[in-house]
Amino acid sequence: MKLLIPQMSRGDRFLGNEERRSFLGMKRGDHISYFSIIIVKLGKYFENNMKIKALIWQEDGIWCGSVPALPGCHTWGESYEQLLEMLQDAVQGWLEVASQETEIEAEKELVELSL
Repeated sequence: MKLLIPQMSRGDRFLGNEERRSFLGMKRGDHISYFSIIIVKLGKYFENNMKIKALIWQEDGIWCGSVPALPGCHTWGESYEQLLEMLQDAVQGWLEVASQETEIEAEKELVELSL
């Protein structure tokens, strides 16, 4: 697992939209005192490895995570290690549901890519 861990004092500016703020119970102007960007490797889910960035932070003793590229993909864990496992599960679940819910028009074809 590769980790990129920049320390930021105003991490909320990277959350991007009101949905992520409301998930965190935040109001405009609130800030997160600690966050990290991690790259989750999904080797179990894909034949080759796929990497995706996730924001993580610690709030009130709980580790929280959000995947900006996947709307609504959020999770939490009681430890940093548990959060990493939960993020992998959350991303895998999000991708499985998204691929099942895709309606394909007659003239289009669904293909699977290995990254």
